[in-house]
Amino acid sequence: MADLDLASTFVDQCFSEMAQNYCSKDLSALLEHYAREPDLLVWHSEGETLTTAEQLSLHYQELFDQFDIDSVNFRVEKLFANQQQILSTSLWVLSTQRQIEDEVVFEDQSLRATHLFTNQKDRWLINHLHVSPMHVFSG
Repeated sequence: MADLDLASTFVDQCFSEMAQNYCSKDLSALLEHYAREPDLLVWHSEGETLTTAEQLSLHYQELFDQFDIDSVNFRVEKLFANQQQILSTSLWVLSTQRQIEDEVVFEDQSLRATHLFTNQKDRWLINHLHVSPMHVFSG
């Protein structure tokens, strides 16, 4: 998929589906976007490394158990593509709520992400994901 317009359309569609999966807590649909081991590597800048579908499933289940996700917005910043790979960098904001004691807390979780998609048997799957939270600094 060397055509950047086609790659951009694919990534937007994939990320839109994933955003819906987050909000509906549809774990199985979310996992369908990922490659399986040994090709899978998900790395979170706060120290978590996932290399199996089971680890990824547990990670998302913990996220879904901790938060209700009201909305997900993303913006693709850069996109590179060839016949076998698509690389995108993007910004994500997950508007979440969670119960802390007797109070519902609303938070926006801002993330920077790099997704590497590979063409596997005529299907584009996330082979590598790197996620870093974006901290807000006040001064």
